[in-house]
Amino acid sequence: LPQVFLFALLLADTLGAAEFKATGFHIYYGGEAWVLAGLRGGLAKGHVAAVDLRELKEAERNALLARANAVGAKVRAYVSVGGVHDREAGDFAAFFKKAPIRPALRQRFPTPASVEVDRNVQFKSRRMDALSAAWRLFVLRKVTRARRAGVHGVFLDTVDTVDHYIARKQWPITRRVE
Repeated sequence: LPQVFLFALLLADTLGAAEFKATGFHIYYGGEAWVLAGLRGGLAKGHVAAVDLRELKEAERNALLARANAVGAKVRAYVSVGGVHDREAGDFAAFFKKAPIRPALRQRFPTPASVEVDRNVQFKSRRMDALSAAWRLFVLRKVTRARRAGVHGVFLDTVDTVDHYIARKQWPITRRVE
């Protein structure tokens, strides 16, 4: 069921897309004010900017959205579908404990650690198993919060985490391709 809601949100995100023609792309996951000012100033009609809302102050987010709206650009919020940053691991663990998951689905993933596939040392994060219902609900919550923040949509990142399933030799092949 969570994937149905996520799909519906993403589908709704495309409404009105026929009027918008992307002509440029900016991506910035940091929060340095001088970089954000440059990003904001560089927006033009048709540009899409993907930003990490966790890094932006409310005033910075509002200024970026105002500029995007003024010039005909779009702002999309970065949402990781395949990993959780170390600074969010506690949030996921707390969410996991309260997530409305059927007992049968909890058997496969009984703990937050059981959802982790491996570490992504470079990005200080944990790759997560998309088969976990709790993980999918957590991602859906991030998408919902991003949309409530007023952005024009979401930029789904780390979808390549599934590539790591194949390399996980401790899993049987049937599990790696599931």
